[in-house]
Amino acid sequence: MKTNIRYSELSAAVGAVKKAVPGRTTLGTLKNIRFDFEANLLTLTTTDCDIFAVAEVHCSSIETPAISFLVDMKLLEQVLKTLKPKKSISPTYLDIEIDDSISSMSVNSFSLAIDSNMENFPEVTDVEPNVRLYPLPEQWDNIVDALNYVSNDMTRPALCGLNFSRSAVVGTNGCILKKIACDHSYLEDKNFTVPTKALRCAAKLSAVNIGFAFGEKVISHAFICGDVTNDVSVVYITRCITEMYPNVDRVIPTESHPALCIRDKTRLAKVVHQALVAAPDKDSRAHDRIEFNLSSNGSGQYLAASNSESGLKFNQTIDASWSGDDMQVGVNGRYLLTCMQTLPDDYIAMEIDTPERALLFRDGVNTLLLMPVRAGN
Repeated sequence: MKTNIRYSELSAAVGAVKKAVPGRTTLGTLKNIRFDFEANLLTLTTTDCDIFAVAEVHCSSIETPAISFLVDMKLLEQVLKTLKPKKSISPTYLDIEIDDSISSMSVNSFSLAIDSNMENFPEVTDVEPNVRLYPLPEQWDNIVDALNYVSNDMTRPALCGLNFSRSAVVGTNGCILKKIACDHSYLEDKNFTVPTKALRCAAKLSAVNIGFAFGEKVISHAFICGDVTNDVSVVYITRCITEMYPNVDRVIPTESHPALCIRDKTRLAKVVHQALVAAPDKDSRAHDRIEFNLSSNGSGQYLAASNSESGLKFNQTIDASWSGDDMQVGVNGRYLLTCMQTLPDDYIAMEIDTPERALLFRDGVNTLLLMPVRAGN
């Protein structure tokens, strides 16, 4: 069997599906990439048993029946890297030939061993094939940013992904939370939590769509589809997290509270960075804690302490206004920086009720929640 494929398309497709290949595994077949040739279409598939990545590439028509085999991913990458063309206006094509015994594949002048025995390669057999995809036109970058709020603690699996519901997308690790207002009316009263890894795989895609497959009672799989290039698209299929997602609306205040208004976000970020660097004991549990000293005279003084035992403090005054009661509020400085990176404007308003309640940021679309850190914790 002979065919030819444009180098740029094959390279882009391999790079997209590579993200689902596990770094370490005891099942050697998962280190391979599956090739499926049929007519003038090549389908590439990889998996780590949790995520399936599938990309399609157009090729010249083949006269033989459909053919499938496995290729070692690392060897294929080495060949593509070696054959990478120099900058040229005209596209570069790769000549691919499969021997009759389906034991080797020739790519230009390179020969790769292939395996036609795919009994051990996982199949997506329990996924509903009729999945409707819904576009996320202007929300995708904002959704990707929400991954910074997701937990990596596998002892709390429900928080290891983003939760999609009828009216919002939510990510939280228990200390910091981001809620994105959106309209997913097609979900009706259902919701599903997509694991972080699948979303990170799709982070750099364009024209992203998302779909889901319903099981008997819950949504069983999520589909994230998008364009790698103008000619290559990829879909990531992942099992949804089955643990129930917490009801975050219970902790988000509905009423307004006095706000700490800071006019220069860049200045605040610089001060927070300086405070974190100045902390003398990086192993202390309170290393990332910073404090706002708020007074009703209209000015806000900011300071950070490395730990409560040392007594060493870093003091800086920032231009801010505050109309509430005098108080000291402690937060995690690194989580505060994450919130600041999400907010688009240079002006920040942090709603604060009491030192024991979470800080709240709102910008019309996003709702950010930052839990307080008490002294000595």
